[in-house]
Amino acid sequence: MKKKGDSSPTETGEEAPTELKTGLTWRAMLAIVFAAVTLLPTSTYLILVSGAGMVGPATITAILFTELARLMGKKLTKQEMFIIYMVAGSATYAPFLELVFRSYYVTSPLTWNFTDPATGLPLPTQIPHWYAPPYGSSAYLVRSFLSPDWVVPVALRVLAVALIIPYDIALTYICTGLYVDIERLPFPFASVEAQMCITLTERKPEKMRVFMMSAIGA
Repeated sequence: MKKKGDSSPTETGEEAPTELKTGLTWRAMLAIVFAAVTLLPTSTYLILVSGAGMVGPATITAILFTELARLMGKKLTKQEMFIIYMVAGSATYAPFLELVFRSYYVTSPLTWNFTDPATGLPLPTQIPHWYAPPYGSSAYLVRSFLSPDWVVPVALRVLAVALIIPYDIALTYICTGLYVDIERLPFPFASVEAQMCITLTERKPEKMRVFMMSAIGA
């Protein structure tokens, strides 16, 4: 897939500008909603009962919608596939699961075997209120985030997630200008994901055979 700023030489030796196409279409949005509605609850349940989440939710969504689009007679574009693959993984991310794991340090009998070296008191009694509700809080009895003791931990978690978005956007612009436009360095890991998007959209037989064999092995 061509990046912004890429160009190809013309007959006169000049570089022609690359035509940019959007991948944020209604089909891509439908795939993202599907991942959030179906795969997110499944992944959350697996994490809670086994500690391991679903493997490759973005890949599952990409393959499913590629086949659906092909059966409907209108294949996905590479731009749509890129949006689906990159965003579907984020749509299955559950940021509040970390708060559930934090409560384990307060309520688990195992943590009472550890003491704070500074005070000599059990570790659950030393966990700050902004990290998780204190020991003995009613929030652990009702098993719900809808408790006054969860207000500060939840607010800080939401703030952290909200700050990640401008942080990622800012670093993307900086790194793109430095490493793509100026240095023109290759991205080995990005090329793997790009090749998967190209393979699923172009469906060349030689590449599809390798892809299917790899999928069966996985």
